[in-house]
Amino acid sequence: MNSEARTYHGIVSSLPNISLDGNTPTDEQNLATRYADFIHPTDLWLLQLAYMPADHANLLNKLYSRKLPFNQNANFSPQQLETIIAGKWLPYPYLNDFFTHWWQHHGKAETYADSEIELTHGFYRFLLNCGNVFLQKWSRYVLELNNFSLMQYKAHGLPNMRDQLVAQDEVAYLVGKYQAMSEQEALIPVTQTAEIWNTENPMEREKMLDTLKWQFIETEQFFYFFGIEKIIGYALQQQISHRWYRLNQLQNLPSSGLLLKNILSDLVAQLIQPIHQTQAKL
Repeated sequence: MNSEARTYHGIVSSLPNISLDGNTPTDEQNLATRYADFIHPTDLWLLQLAYMPADHANLLNKLYSRKLPFNQNANFSPQQLETIIAGKWLPYPYLNDFFTHWWQHHGKAETYADSEIELTHGFYRFLLNCGNVFLQKWSRYVLELNNFSLMQYKAHGLPNMRDQLVAQDEVAYLVGKYQAMSEQEALIPVTQTAEIWNTENPMEREKMLDTLKWQFIETEQFFYFFGIEKIIGYALQQQISHRWYRLNQLQNLPSSGLLLKNILSDLVAQLIQPIHQTQAKL
């Protein structure tokens, strides 16, 4: 899936500036949908992966008949989801594995959360071997950062999330005790991430963790210039930026205890997205 020979000067040059501050509304539109006619099919297939967590949510909502709004930021329409569920079209092999090895044998006997974890396991195993260096490195970084963060929950008075670690075999050295050699092998700055978790304000802590992701994208895509990796990186930052715009809007509403609880619960849920959604309450 080498896309080095393909460049998208027009698309990259037209992308508006975005920032992490969350003070400016961000266009949420799926770039894979917007530019489908202008991107090589192989590169489009890669770009869609940046938005697949939204498709996962739509897919599971349909499988479990949950009456939740359809996420318009996803790649696939409700009709296409029906085709995927029927097994007539499976655009990514991990979806075939999910339906063949999980859904057909377990189905609704398992909880929504269990199916979500299983689907996400497959998604990250696929990303780690998708053939695109940028996406592979990004997926490993997110796994390390989110798994490390999940391990901090109990120590900071939050629900114990250790059982929810994803792709442990792929990032095994981040599951056990942190040794000097482990930190050298890790993509994430382990010491800095540990210090972030000493921040008492959950909003500040979340912003710091997302800042690490944002900076990682900036660094890793610097030399890709006008390749599909530049568009993928923008798509990932686009979602982070919109998240903070939405959270800032929530904070500006009239304050109440219930609202604050909802904001913090939303933060907990979003921290482990796209790892998996949780019912944990602060």
